[in-house]
Amino acid sequence: MILELEVGSSKNLYAVVTSTGMADQSVKWTSNNPNIVDVDENGVVTARTRGTAIVSAESVADITKNAQCNVTVKKSDFTASCVLQNQWYSNNLFYKQYNVNIMNQKAGNNYSFSINVQTKNAIYM
Repeated sequence: MILELEVGSSKNLYAVVTSTGMADQSVKWTSNNPNIVDVDENGVVTARTRGTAIVSAESVADITKNAQCNVTVKKSDFTASCVLQNQWYSNNLFYKQYNVNIMNQKAGNNYSFSINVQTKNAIYM
């Protein structure tokens, strides 16, 4: 199985032990590279940074019963920037205008907007 995640995202993996005669059907989860991909005791995989790792599920009762998932972590398709465009002082108020740009590189969509911030009793230098 192959799983692709973006940095910071999580996904729940599931493993079921189907061997008959085993009283304990619990699973132990591990990652061969926890710096890239972390996995908790419930199989929740969290992408830490770009790279690849293997997540394994192993039967607690019989270690010969196991499965692996190859995980590739990539950076987000979105990039964002915020630039101070303008600032001014008027009537004891300090104003700043920021231009924000968010781009979905995969889809080619670009979103831009401006934010105006006003501070009362500011000292303009």
